[in-house]
Amino acid sequence: MSTDNTRISIYKCQSILPFSFTLPTEAVGDVLKTKSAITHIADSKAWIHFLAYTGLILSARRKMDDYPLNTVADFFEKKMEFSKATEVYSFPVGLEKALDKAEVLCNRDESFFYKDFIRLTVKGEVLLVNGERDIGEVTARVSWKENPPEGLDLQISPRFLRKIIGVTRNFKVSPVKKAVLFETENFKHLIMAKIG
Repeated sequence: MSTDNTRISIYKCQSILPFSFTLPTEAVGDVLKTKSAITHIADSKAWIHFLAYTGLILSARRKMDDYPLNTVADFFEKKMEFSKATEVYSFPVGLEKALDKAEVLCNRDESFFYKDFIRLTVKGEVLLVNGERDIGEVTARVSWKENPPEGLDLQISPRFLRKIIGVTRNFKVSPVKKAVLFETENFKHLIMAKIG
């Protein structure tokens, strides 16, 4: 699991680990940058160590307070009120081209991984994809005629969103209008949003 002030990600490993752990979101970004399969994971009191297929060893400082997975599952289901019955939305065709345009002018902080943000806003049957910084602003429009989530207003890294839609275009909006959940069999990512 990884977390920061606005996001929670849970990844289920293909192999069963005898321990669970929580990492800062930035640390997970560094592990993902290796683009090599992780073959072994070891833990110590303060660190998690990853061995990549290439032989590279990455060590990340673990968060000292692990969040028990059952507590996080309760958070997803009880606080955010996600359930199997929660309506599933799907991003429209054309989002990738809009990301290309907005990403050029998105807010960037090159010192951290996935700290650049674009804004996704739904207005009627249109998805507005906005990128801005001090030199200007660009907004791309994407038609979203099939079941758009009314009032969605989400800030997200365009690079991270590309990774997500490479796996799934589907997402759920919390019935209590506070969050968006991307979910597959092995992955859950919750991001806080403004809705409505």
